[in-house]
Amino acid sequence: MKSKQFILNQLASCKNSSNIYYHYLTEAYYTNGIIQLAELCECDWFINEALVICELFKDLVPFITIDFKKTDNNSKVIYSDGAAKELYRKEYNITNFPLDKQRLFFCNNTLQLPNEL
Repeated sequence: MKSKQFILNQLASCKNSSNIYYHYLTEAYYTNGIIQLAELCECDWFINEALVICELFKDLVPFITIDFKKTDNNSKVIYSDGAAKELYRKEYNITNFPLDKQRLFFCNNTLQLPNEL
């Protein structure tokens, strides 16, 4: 397993993706940084779920933040409008996600890392 610091360093280097990829289940898009996150953290489940949930809210709000937060043996993912309005929350009893927290953005029908905006 890769260290948290290695993963964070790799994700920090993702800037201004020139390629976007089509997610056929949701008809949304994602960036190179999201591919890197999925590979480094082995978290296709998180990416797929984020895209599906964002699909539900994309016509209601133009910008969605996805915040993953892990505590001892559980974790939660909070979807919000980027301000104070929570749109959806999902909690997990346990997770193998290697990071304690991670934020993603969904705007213009595209899932991306914050530094890719």
